[in-house]
Amino acid sequence: MAGAVLLAEIFENMGNVQTSISHKEWPKNEQLLRDADVIVIYSNGDGKQGFLASESRVKLIDKLIEQGKGFVNLHASVSYPKKYVEIGQKWIGGVWVDYHSKIGRGHWKSEHKQFPKHEITEGVTPWKADDGWCHKILFSKETRPQATPLLWSSRTHKGNPKGGDDDVVAWSFERKDGGRSFSCSGAHGHWEWANDGLRQMIVNGILWTAKKKVPVGGFNCVIDKENMNRYFDTRKKK
Repeated sequence: MAGAVLLAEIFENMGNVQTSISHKEWPKNEQLLRDADVIVIYSNGDGKQGFLASESRVKLIDKLIEQGKGFVNLHASVSYPKKYVEIGQKWIGGVWVDYHSKIGRGHWKSEHKQFPKHEITEGVTPWKADDGWCHKILFSKETRPQATPLLWSSRTHKGNPKGGDDDVVAWSFERKDGGRSFSCSGAHGHWEWANDGLRQMIVNGILWTAKKKVPVGGFNCVIDKENMNRYFDTRKKK
């Protein structure tokens, strides 16, 4: 939740972007989804996503995506259960799924310093991470051509792109319906948001899916790194 609050503050500070956060992974008022330019999911995965909790929710998301709605999946929300692999590929191009991707998940140290030329990588600077990732993403033959890998990570190759498609952890997807999707399986720990490069890529990616023109150098996403704890919500200790 802290990461969502941080992102919302970045966007609100831009002055021309409005945000709304659904703390329980699904808004009480579904009109918020219909009115949004882009829907961002930052949650658990493996079927725990709020939008997969019922067939009616799946149908609504599918309808909105078919209308060209921007759609973003962050961190573990790229992990779909087998039942929803096909529709997940339709929505975001590729998904992490247990039967294909089982060993492609975990935490490791990596360094990211090679990025392809793309609007989403504007202003993205190198960073080192000890993040949690999902890789070995399952793309379909139909969706892979519309997907553009933007970031790579694995235990073997760390952040080096030489791992190829097996190591893709962030990608853009230009859908056949004319809409755009962006996915990044990192940002597990709150302090990963202090990495300027990761934060820049995700902010650019979200607004790119909303079909905003990414400026040279990327969108302004400066934060107060000295006070990042203030984004945490208060939770009772177990």
